[in-house]
Amino acid sequence: MKEKILFSDLNTLYICPSQSWGTLERKALADCLIHRDMGGNPHLFCLKDSKLNEEAIKWDIKTINYTGKKVNQLIDFRYFLDLRKLFKSINFDLVHCYNLGFIWEVCFLLKAKPSIPLLFTFNDYLDSPQNTFMQSWLFKRVDQLLVFSHTMKETAQETLPVSNRRIKISGNGVDTIKKEQDRDLNIKNLNCVVTSPADLEQVKSIIYALKSLNNSVEDLNFKLNLNVYSMTHIERFEEYEKTISLGHDNQLSESVHFFKVTSEAEAFKNADIFIGTAFNEPFNDYEMTAMISKVPVLLPRTASRQFILSQYKWTGESYYFSDSREIKSKLLKILLNDQTYLNELDSQHQAFVDNHGLDAYVSRLIGFYEKNYSKRQNLSRALERNN
Repeated sequence: MKEKILFSDLNTLYICPSQSWGTLERKALADCLIHRDMGGNPHLFCLKDSKLNEEAIKWDIKTINYTGKKVNQLIDFRYFLDLRKLFKSINFDLVHCYNLGFIWEVCFLLKAKPSIPLLFTFNDYLDSPQNTFMQSWLFKRVDQLLVFSHTMKETAQETLPVSNRRIKISGNGVDTIKKEQDRDLNIKNLNCVVTSPADLEQVKSIIYALKSLNNSVEDLNFKLNLNVYSMTHIERFEEYEKTISLGHDNQLSESVHFFKVTSEAEAFKNADIFIGTAFNEPFNDYEMTAMISKVPVLLPRTASRQFILSQYKWTGESYYFSDSREIKSKLLKILLNDQTYLNELDSQHQAFVDNHGLDAYVSRLIGFYEKNYSKRQNLSRALERNN
């Protein structure tokens, strides 16, 4: 009788050599922590000077650093050689990759290692289908493609050379953040999290909206604060000083606040509305954290987010890229109907937890790992018998 392989027995390589600090990078770290805390042995392949590497070290995750400074996402021989050396030196049971730009070399190298399953988490915008002969041949090596939502599953079907049966919806795997109990009810906090210069560009539009919004709510007996949180060094971004100046120039210096925090959970504890800024991502974990924590949201308008808002009606609104007028009108709508949004978030909470909660995600991830590892072991044994 074959011994069942458990999630906790696996020696797993997580690949995410990215300079960014977005949903995929945070998911790579979260998956490492889940695996480590359940007794597994995760190794994270990442860039030495990245935020992901910094956070992994803080959480005592084993890191293996790419020897270069940046991975060329078309073809990078150093990246290829680093991975080849790594696969020769350590016997991994499973490989999990994040970001389409990093998957092709992994697929090629694992063609020679049929016993190792390859999982891939997809959350990318694609300008064109990835279906050339070479891409199709390489992508056949991906055992399971994980996406966060139904819309992303449709996107994967349309743009990637992958069959429907290999695409699984994992959910986002976020936890509920408890709100602060002692809060000033005369202040409404509009909170957002910034991780990139592009996010700061959206903050500028929010500041313009805030100035106009203040005039509309002056008879409602509450003050509006825009709180911008970040774990990264946003003061190094070129747009940072311009954004600070914009607040001062519009007489909003007492209403616009920037916070450098060690945990982005701080952005949700006192939030009355959470404003998403990540137009560069189809799906964003901060936004889902807000919704599962019963905070009304104002989201960037993308197909994935529109699907979420249609699925969970009256939990939030969306806005067009850099449209300060629409930001103002949607924020005003939420503020004037806040109890309706809060009631709906409360009634939909269990659905959020079932689809995107941490426990549900962990259960699915364990199943994906164990099932694909078992399949690959059976295939490897069959190949050995035939030889």
